[in-house]
Amino acid sequence: MDALPALPVAVPLLVAAALVALAPVIRRQVADAVAVVTAAAVATLCAALLVQTAGGPVVYWFGGWRPRDGIALGVAFTVDPVGAAFATLAGVLAVAALVYSWRIFDAVSPLYHALMLVFLAAIVGFCLSGDLFNMFVFYELLSVAAYALAGYHTEDPGSLRGALNFAMTNSVGAFLVLAGIACSTAAPAP
Repeated sequence: MDALPALPVAVPLLVAAALVALAPVIRRQVADAVAVVTAAAVATLCAALLVQTAGGPVVYWFGGWRPRDGIALGVAFTVDPVGAAFATLAGVLAVAALVYSWRIFDAVSPLYHALMLVFLAAIVGFCLSGDLFNMFVFYELLSVAAYALAGYHTEDPGSLRGALNFAMTNSVGAFLVLAGIACSTAAPAP
């Protein structure tokens, strides 16, 4: 299957968008079940990628962009066994977190499930990314979803304060990572 590397990121993002669109009419039990099934599907797709990478890395170029004359302009996933294993682990942990949240949270909206699926898609995209810049983009998407999840209970001042502290600390770290990426690409080769 040629598009297999793209599916573990695309599927949770599409389901998250559908959950947000259907939020006014969907029941919590349905949102719980849809989120768990989607996370399990992502874990299964990542496990299939792990099996597929046993013969060597799998490279997927989005939009058919291929390198020309040694210059790569497109977005690529380079799936190796380590990245596929971490993506599979992320899917399994997302399933466990969603199942655990069934009993812990009394009142959550489909927005919570959508945030969890965006968080999962970003982690998987980070694990499968083929270059530093796209890893950074997925890291930022992961961070935004994490900030929203950390401050999910807006009526609790401690939750909002923690989310703000998390966002500020993580933003400083992201700036330093971006500076490191810039320095590594600007440095001349030895």
